[in-house]
Order: sequence, then C-alpha cells, then structure tokens
Amino acid sequence: MSYSGWPGGGSIDSGISVGMTRQMKTFEPNKTNFACVSYENTMVGTVRESVASMGEFSWQLYGNTIPEQTECSVDVSVNGRHWFSADAERFGVMWLVRKTYDAELEDSLKPLLTRGVNELSSQSDCAEFTYGNASLTATINVLQDSYGEFGGVSINDGDDFTNSTAVNLNLSFDGIVAQVAVSNDGGFSKSQTQIFDYKDNTIAWNLRASTSKLPRKVYIRYRLFADANDSTLGRWEKQVYSDDIILDEAAPVITGMRVSSTTSRATTVLDQVSKARTKVKAITITAKDDRSGVAGLDFTAQPGTGKIVKASYGSTIKLALTNSRNTVYVRVVDAVGNTSSWKALSTK
Repeated sequence: MSYSGWPGGGSIDSGISVGMTRQMKTFEPNKTNFACVSYENTMVGTVRESVASMGEFSWQLYGNTIPEQTECSVDVSVNGRHWFSADAERFGVMWLVRKTYDAELEDSLKPLLTRGVNELSSQSDCAEFTYGNASLTATINVLQDSYGEFGGVSINDGDDFTNSTAVNLNLSFDGIVAQVAVSNDGGFSKSQTQIFDYKDNTIAWNLRASTSKLPRKVYIRYRLFADANDSTLGRWEKQVYSDDIILDEAAPVITGMRVSSTTSRATTVLDQVSKARTKVKAITITAKDDRSGVAGLDFTAQPGTGKIVKASYGSTIKLALTNSRNTVYVRVVDAVGNTSSWKALSTK
C-alpha cells in the first residue's frame, strides 16, 4: 500500500511533488526465501498542507501462489474515517487498486486529513487467499505551508513596532522544512538560539530585552528533510534570514492641555444626554513619544470604572459633556498601545 505522486513536478526543495507513505508486508504462505520471512517495509512521507490531498493511492497484492480466481475488495480509511472502497483488478499474478489524482480524490480526502501525522489504513478481503485478508497502515506527515511566497522571516507580520518582547515569527521558505533555528544573535550563540521542529508557519518568540532604542533583530535558518523524504533530517541551509522591529515599552507623556467652550458640533461624545443638557468643550492636547509616536487620545469620566471614548491625536477635539460634568480625564496612547497616566481636565 502506498500513497505518493503529487502532481506538478519538483523535488524535495520545491515542496510540490514529493512525499511518500508506504507499507509493504509479505503474506504469501510457504515462504522459502529468508528475505520474505516477516518482511515489512514502511516509509513515512512529508508534504505541505496545500498538496497533501493531491496524491495517488495504490494497493497491490502479488504472488505466484495466489489462486487465479481470487477476488479482492479493499476498504481504505484515513485517521479512522472511511475514505473509499474498491475491488482490485487482476493483472497476471498481481491484484491492483489504484486511485489516481483528480478533483474527486482531492475533495474526498481533504476533509479527512489533519495537520501533523495522519494514518492511512487498508483492510482487504481476498476470498480464497486467506493471507491477503489483512490490514496495512502507513503514515504521512502534513505540514503547514510557507507563510509567504519567498524565503525569509517577518516579525509580527511586518510590523514596525511592538510594545512586548513576546512576538510571533512568520516563517517563509522553499522546500519542505524539518527544523527552524531561531536566534537573537547573528552568530547563533547557544544562549540566544533555539531549534524548533517545524509544524506551523508562525511560532512564538521572545526578543532580547534592552533599554536601547535600537531595533531588535531576529535571525532564522531552515533545515530541510533529506532528499529521500523518509522523515530523516537533511542539511541546514546556508542562507540566514533576518527581520527587525523596534521595541517600544515606554509610555507617552502629556506635555500640554488646553480647554475652551465652543458652539461647534461635537466630534466626540462622552455623555449621551439631551441637547439642552449638553455642553461642548474644545480640547487640545499635546504629547510626546520618542519611539512609535503618539497615535490617539482616551477620555473618561472616571478612570478605572467609567467608559472610555477614543479620539485621534493631532487636532482639536470637540467633546460633548453633560452640563453638570466639571472634570474629565484624558490620557494619550502611542502607536503600539502604550498609555500615559490619566490627567484631570477641568471643564467648568
């Protein structure tokens, strides 16, 4: 029993037309050749998720002592769920079931496969040939596809800034990757490097903490499976990929506040009251942030318990309030979500 032959051509480097899962056993009685005694051959294939359901399945029974009138029916399952049933066709001393790739094959197999290790199994019933009534099982390892079209790595999907050392690394590569070496150091020192078995195209990583304003950099190397694609590890690629991001953990600071009355229509509403009970205040806030930059304003009637309304930073805010509210609180927010402390603002 085997499952192989992804369409499209290619090699282990392409990740397109490679991967085989196979199990072979000897069932024929009266085995005289010692090589046939308890013979079993198993291969584990690895393939990307996008083409895992596009292979070719075959089941074969072969032997000179099998009665010519033998008829074989075969049931095939994937991860314990039925995939298809078929009767074997006889070719000389071989009985064969083959399901070549077509749209029907892909549509029926795709829902049965999962990311990770999958088990393909067959149960045969070969009538007069009792030894052909047996189960075979083989496994195929399905990996998530590359994050992007070209080889490399992105931190937080290419963001310029982050306010946390905990980030996500988005992995992009050619071929079928077995392992990923990740480091905060371009020399891949042991203290700053970790090796992951590849499963998903996004992995969690911690940047090196520092008070420096310089960008934090992450370095990546990929290791492919061996060319035979039998789940053995191949070479580490020489290419080193990297990406950087600015770590901004510093809160922005309010440097000035100005309030005045206005008859203009409100652009931001803190209190939902009738027009007769509403006053509008023109509020101008200035602030500074030396990394990602000030991006927005938050207003509330009571820090910690009151609702928060948001406004853009950089222009005068016309804030609608109930006539009885004499104080509001404001804070500024930078581009990565760091916030200043709340400051009271008189609206009498």
